[in-house]
Formats: sequence, structure tokens, C-alpha cells
Amino acid sequence: MDDVVQMAIVFGAIAGVILLPIYWRNQMRRRVLEMVKELASTGAPMPPDLVLSLMSPPPQASPRPPKPPLPGRERDIRRGILLLSLTAGIALIGLAAFGIGSTGGDTSEALAVGIGIAAVGAIPGCIGLAFLMLGLTQKAEA
Repeated sequence: MDDVVQMAIVFGAIAGVILLPIYWRNQMRRRVLEMVKELASTGAPMPPDLVLSLMSPPPQASPRPPKPPLPGRERDIRRGILLLSLTAGIALIGLAAFGIGSTGGDTSEALAVGIGIAAVGAIPGCIGLAFLMLGLTQKAEA
């Protein structure tokens, strides 16, 4: 029973982090809609600036202009390095699973688990290697 409560707390926290901002945003939109309905029912004119501000997306936290996108070569190299780093992390998790499992005495099962986890890491590793090779073989843009 204790494991069920712990899992519910973990997944509830993850769901809360994802769902609460969506809920709050919808509540804000609902309040704005109610305010617009009240203005329309009283017959008060709504200035066009108000309507445009309601339709525009919320302002960003920093008013910096957006960066231009990276050229394809740099973007591919960056993605390749990121995916290879992810692969190294998954391989370390497999190594840790082997180390933890082998302390119990059954090294064959621990080895199978460790290799299985490392094999899952081979998928992003192959994709990252392909991105890295693509990025390194492309000509640099002038």
C-alpha cells in the first residue's frame, strides 16, 4: 500500500506541474470573457485596442528579439552531441543497474538488465551519430 501512495504522489506531482498552468490560463480566459460579456450587455462601447489586446498572445517575459535560426550544419552537430550525451546517460544507468543487481549475488540477471537498459540507449546513440556525421560532412555556410 505504501508503494501505491508513493507512486500516486510522484505522478500526481507531475500531472500537477503540467495541468495546473493550463487550468489557470483557462480560468483567466474565462474571466476575461465574462468581463467582455458584461461590457456587451451594458451596451458600453469596446475600444478596438481592447479587442486587439484580448486576441494577441501574452507578452513574453523578456522583450529580446528572437535569435535567427542556426544553420543546418551547426544544428545537426548540436543535436548529435545532445543525443550522444543522452546515450551516455542511459548507458550509465545500465551500468548502475548492473552494479546494484550484482550485489545480490545473481550476476547473470543483473548483466541482462544492464545490457537491456544500455540497448535502449543505443537508439538515440545511432540517431545522434547520424546527426553528427551529417553535420560534419556538410559544407559550412558563408
